[in-house]
Amino acid sequence: MKKVIIGILSYNMPELTDNLFYQLNKLIKYPVEYIVLDNGSNKDKIAKSTTVSIKKNRKLTGGMNVLLSLAKEKNPDYVWLCTNDISFEYEIDPIEVMISHLEQNEDVGIIHPSLIKPVPDYAYPWMNKIPDNEDKTGITKGHYTYDIIAPIFTKKALDVLNWKFDERFESWGIDFRSSHIIRINGLKIAVDFDVLLSHKTSAVYDSGNDEEFKNRQEYYKKAAENMNHVMEEIYKTKNWHEIIMKKFKWELND
Repeated sequence: MKKVIIGILSYNMPELTDNLFYQLNKLIKYPVEYIVLDNGSNKDKIAKSTTVSIKKNRKLTGGMNVLLSLAKEKNPDYVWLCTNDISFEYEIDPIEVMISHLEQNEDVGIIHPSLIKPVPDYAYPWMNKIPDNEDKTGITKGHYTYDIIAPIFTKKALDVLNWKFDERFESWGIDFRSSHIIRINGLKIAVDFDVLLSHKTSAVYDSGNDEEFKNRQEYYKKAAENMNHVMEEIYKTKNWHEIIMKKFKWELND
């Protein structure tokens, strides 16, 4: 039996965190260990399911890095990182399904569940099972990136990432950058159409993590600006997207 760590990131939205934790406990029969990290919430907004707390909020990227650091200490075979604003649509064990697919596809470093299309113009359309791919089953691989809301990583993929994301990215961009690193190291990114989740909110925004922004559009604008700035620093060009998408398109390339 493989060792699996599930890391859930929580900040100021305890109901979402607890609902996800209880749903996963109900669905998952495969032996797993949970790390539910409170990312510096207000004292009255800490989830009951919390297992570890930090005093100062480290935003999305920093929080994910704390989860990875804690997971690494346990020497797992797989680490599933989840934001707290997702829920699952099928009464199946998502871990058992995704690990089975990973073990059958040793060239895959990351699998992400498929999605009910969350918003218009969603940035990762190949992940949509509903409404775009309702009859699709199994996995598709060869995508150029994943969504940070629920990826499961193999140990091999985390090793090439040195078990951390670049904290210059405050929210957006860590999926693009880590995907490129993983792909140039010979691993593929897959979507699992047998596991379906919904993502109907943005916990990073709604939790008040960036409450100085007047509205969601302003938050998105600032997140995109930060991502572009960091990617331009890394790739030394404003056309960084052409590098990370080289030989890849929006549709899958198996």
